[in-house]
Amino acid sequence: MARQLIIRLEEVKNPAEGVSPWRASWLVMENGRPQGNLMRGDLSSAVPLATNSQIVALIPTEYCLLLDVNLPGRNRQRLLNAVPYAVEEQFIDDVDDLHFALSPQSIDNHYTVAAIDREKFIELQKVLDNADLHPLFMLPDVLALKHDEVNWTVLDEGERQYVRTGRYSGFVTNKDSLHTFLMASLKEAETKPRLIEVRTPAEKVYDWPESLEDIPVVKKEYDQESTVLLACEYDRMSSINLLQGEFSRRESVSKHFRPWYSVAALLALWLVWQGGLNVFHYYQLTAQNKSLKKEIDQVYRKTFPGSRRVVNATLQMRQQLKKLRQQSGKSTTSMAEMLATAAPLLMTADGLKINNLRYQDGTMDLELELKNLQALDKLKEKLNERQEWKVEIKSASNRKDKVESRLQIRSAGS
Repeated sequence: MARQLIIRLEEVKNPAEGVSPWRASWLVMENGRPQGNLMRGDLSSAVPLATNSQIVALIPTEYCLLLDVNLPGRNRQRLLNAVPYAVEEQFIDDVDDLHFALSPQSIDNHYTVAAIDREKFIELQKVLDNADLHPLFMLPDVLALKHDEVNWTVLDEGERQYVRTGRYSGFVTNKDSLHTFLMASLKEAETKPRLIEVRTPAEKVYDWPESLEDIPVVKKEYDQESTVLLACEYDRMSSINLLQGEFSRRESVSKHFRPWYSVAALLALWLVWQGGLNVFHYYQLTAQNKSLKKEIDQVYRKTFPGSRRVVNATLQMRQQLKKLRQQSGKSTTSMAEMLATAAPLLMTADGLKINNLRYQDGTMDLELELKNLQALDKLKEKLNERQEWKVEIKSASNRKDKVESRLQIRSAGS
């Protein structure tokens, strides 16, 4: 196994003026074992350790969204180009503002897509680039947690709680909301885990139930820092490298390369060959595109025989399906879509605790606890920024040093 330098970036809440909003820690791994102690501080101190090492950067999962998507085909570049169109309906924001990365493997053309705000991803890269550290792999830190084919893993890191639910899936939440999101994930899961393994710090005691939804909960203690645990369990084959597409990086060229005139000659030959190949692919894809369009038109006419004119079969199909759902009285927004959008906004609320969550036909009811009424109003304002939502505070009451409230979010058409 190659020597690795594992670098973890964590966000600093409310940093002082002039202080970096990112805290870094790093550890050298070789043959799956730590070489030395976990280090923290200025990233420039890690540069000497990067020599002859593969650099792996772990970034906060809060900024990544992991989605399942069906993408037929094998050419990864074409699949990557198709991702924005396959997932655009699940995002309110413009997909052009997002960066997407594909999981290495698929099951029956089902891939996991990692989505992250492009500007935030560039900011994280600059933190490393400014220290002259150029990773070959960048991934959400939850995907460094141990993966088990039949079990789920929970890592208790104090206020942050990591949940690994599959080979390329997982999420992070705060301690107060962990139970709610775990129960929601179990209800949504197509395949339930055999057990849930909960890792807790050895010096702390937590009261966990014996089971959740009749699934056994097995508690294990760890006596090392959580970053060391993630570094030891990181497996490249069960993670998603965010450095894809325009952000992909190639390995450095060998110092003992061929003379420059030979390189120029080889490059010229390659350009000629690549140009011919691109022309061939262009005509090949054009023919495939015409064939696929014809098949799509045929499927649309067969499904909706009353349609007289077909201009854009894909768009018209979506519109027809949306009408059918509206006629049936059901919302066009699923629970997973609402959760994916609401969760990052909810997690920004100071002192938020979710006691209960209910969903029905595009309406989500949340029973919350917050520090004060100002925090509740601020949360409502953030949620109301989503134009397709109607947010209403059903009730709110002061109880000692907290506010209990029932908040309702309704999507358009529900």
